[in-house]
Amino acid sequence: MMIIVSSWLDQLGIAMGLWHYHWEVIPFMPANFPWNFSLLPVTVMFLHQYKSGIHPLFKALLFGGFSAFLAEPISQMADLYHPVHWKHIYSFPIYVGLYLLTRASPSGALIAQIHPR
Repeated sequence: MMIIVSSWLDQLGIAMGLWHYHWEVIPFMPANFPWNFSLLPVTVMFLHQYKSGIHPLFKALLFGGFSAFLAEPISQMADLYHPVHWKHIYSFPIYVGLYLLTRASPSGALIAQIHPR
């Protein structure tokens, strides 16, 4: 779920000219591939499983803050990502919503059943 939604939103932002990527990290793959297909889903899976007693909204806020205010600026400083008409604060509620969406999805519910609070 995370991969599909984050990739779609990322492509939408690129198509609307809100941001772009300077180069491809992996040849013949979209530049956002490593971020959308590995870093975001693995971070969300880790947060789902680690300290399962912590409220999901707190974890969503943590994920949103880390992704929007730490990971995005670092990738911008590394010259991988260039926001054109976008500010990092805009990404925060999107990342929070993505985390909560994956938590509510069938796979997120399965993880919650395996690791009850």
